[in-house]
Amino acid sequence: LWMDDARDIWKDLKSRYSQGDLLQISDLQQQMASIRQGDRSVSEYFTKLRVIWDEVESYRPDPKCECKNKCVCDALKTVMERKQQDHVMQFLRGLNESFSNVRSNILMMDPLPSISKVFSYVVQ
Repeated sequence: LWMDDARDIWKDLKSRYSQGDLLQISDLQQQMASIRQGDRSVSEYFTKLRVIWDEVESYRPDPKCECKNKCVCDALKTVMERKQQDHVMQFLRGLNESFSNVRSNILMMDPLPSISKVFSYVVQ
C-alpha cells in the first residue's frame, strides 16, 4: 500500500465510504419524519421510533468533549437536551389523534420531560 500507517488507511476508507452513510442517514430521517402510530400499539410505535433513533446514533454518535480542562460552556449539554426534546416532539407528533389531549399537556410542561417519562405518561 502507498500509506504508511493504519490511521491514514482508516481516514482514506472513511472518506471513500462515508457518502453512503449520508444516504442511509437521509433515509432514516425520512422514516422519522413520516412514521405514525397508526394501527400499532403505543409500545410498538415507540419501539419502532427508538430503533430508528438508535440507527441514526450509530451513524452520527453524540459529540464528546475532548478539552484538556473541564468544559465550562455547556454547549454539549445543550445539544443533548435539544436532541431529547426532538425525540419527545417526534414521538408525540406521530401518536394517533386520540392522544391529542395528552400531547398538548406534555408540550406545555416546562421543562419538557424526558422521552422515558413521556412514554410513561402516554401509556398510563
